Amino acid sequence: MANATNPLGKNSEETGKGSEDGDIRYLCMKYNRHQQGEEQLACQDPDLYCKYRSSCLIHYKEKQRRRRQAHAGASEG
Repeated sequence: MANATNPLGKNSEETGKGSEDGDIRYLCMKYNRHQQGEEQLACQDPDLYCKYRSSCLIHYKEKQRRRRQAHAGASEG
């Protein structure tokens, strides 16, 4: 359950923790693997079902990056 100290809920304990070099690590809750750096974030299996997708920070950041690229592409030409 989400609360004020952990708004993402109990499954996101490691999500968003900083590593030694200052990069943020994002946790894939489906595979329990970490990914670092926002530029390299990508869903490991975007075509497969994932029960965590609606609350997944990796999916959200990836979708946000695609929208920014589409918006930048539309404003260029």
